[in-house]
Amino acid sequence: MMENKYPNYYPSFGQKDLDLLFNELTKNTHPIDSRSVLEKHMNEKNMFFYTDHHWQEKAAFYAYQNVMKYIIKHEKMNDKVSKYSDYSWNLKGKSFYGSDARKTTSVNAKMADRILVANLKGKHKPFTIKRGIHISKGLYNMGFLSMEDRYTNRYRAYLGGDYAHMVISNPNRTKGKKVLVIKDSYANAFIQFLVPHYKETHILDLRHYSTMPIEQYVTKYKIDQVIIINNVNSIYVTPALTNFKHPGKGENQ
Repeated sequence: MMENKYPNYYPSFGQKDLDLLFNELTKNTHPIDSRSVLEKHMNEKNMFFYTDHHWQEKAAFYAYQNVMKYIIKHEKMNDKVSKYSDYSWNLKGKSFYGSDARKTTSVNAKMADRILVANLKGKHKPFTIKRGIHISKGLYNMGFLSMEDRYTNRYRAYLGGDYAHMVISNPNRTKGKKVLVIKDSYANAFIQFLVPHYKETHILDLRHYSTMPIEQYVTKYKIDQVIIINNVNSIYVTPALTNFKHPGKGENQ
């Protein structure tokens, strides 16, 4: 989204790669391009980090609105897309130097970052995250925001970071649908906005998950919808996303 900010000696091919990817996806996969939506908000503060390669919670929210609008329409869900005003938005925790600054040290960073925290307003029962045998309440791990080391990966405050498998239960929607999110770290700031729409949100990071084939997982847990949210670069370098056998053909596609 901000390729024009890079110096000439640091080329970026994100836009080109996305164009190539979307051209290869069929209508059956329902590709959703959120770039035009994000473009409308690029002059707002706290869209992306200054020293980290991820997007901030605000940019993830605008993309969520675009994605959920499409899903509600095409899946005929009796639901509404959340508004920005449905959440409180606050920068919280200690400042930090993100992934890009960690590679080059803070000498090359003119300023540090802080994490934007969005909390759903109104009364609702807390969501529950299950990671293996560990169960916790809430969608943030606020402990990462108070660690003293300014190189701490505070982006891990979103969902606690990257896990191979997580399941988020929504006690406010006991008869809703189940969604499976296949993701990398970019989805961590995005997923909390999906959670209120579903009974269960299942999350698989295929960089780390290998317990069972996706088709088997979908059948076993009776998944209604599958959403893939990935940094375009990780799509090309994650074998589980690109090397699979086509049913009936027995060859890699």
